[in-house]
Amino acid sequence: MILQSRFDTINKRGCRPEHRERNFIGILGAILGALGGATIPSAVTFGTIALGAGIGLAAGSQIDAGIARSNMADLNALNAKRNAELTISKISLQKDITDLTLKQHKDKTQKQLRKIELAQNVSGADPSSPSFLITAENFAADAQIDAYAIQAAGSAEEAALVAERAGFEQEAVIQGMKRKSARTSGFAGAGATLLTGVGKFADAT
Repeated sequence: MILQSRFDTINKRGCRPEHRERNFIGILGAILGALGGATIPSAVTFGTIALGAGIGLAAGSQIDAGIARSNMADLNALNAKRNAELTISKISLQKDITDLTLKQHKDKTQKQLRKIELAQNVSGADPSSPSFLITAENFAADAQIDAYAIQAAGSAEEAALVAERAGFEQEAVIQGMKRKSARTSGFAGAGATLLTGVGKFADAT
């Protein structure tokens, strides 16, 4: 529910402050051109107004690009967190599967040992005879080896899932850092564009 709420929040980011600031910068650029011409009557031209608007729009596009990269990184981070949570469920399921498989193997082994004992009793063999003991002991030893193999396979699956979960968690952290970096670079790029544009605007007026 929390992750879904975060996805919904991202989908509604058209009204976020960054968008308002981006649009404001575009409008500010147009006003800058108009005011420049108004304060310097001899320089009133469509070119100065267009230049001011272009400066603002170019800066706004920098913010827009930063927002887009930030939102994408945010989505990637949320997706990685969701996958990490799903992996936790997979680890728990794998443990249950391993435990169930071991229990089934143990039950099957006990049933087979009882059958061996019953068959030898019916045959009239001495329970203490070497042949009787070797047969039961060999079967029990083989069954124990199989149990170890089941446990080892289950542990290997769990270890792989734990590593997979760690990878998703690390990716979530990386994407979170990219999200912040994208926003910062977007606004930094907008600032640099405005500074460069102001110099051009001053030369034009």
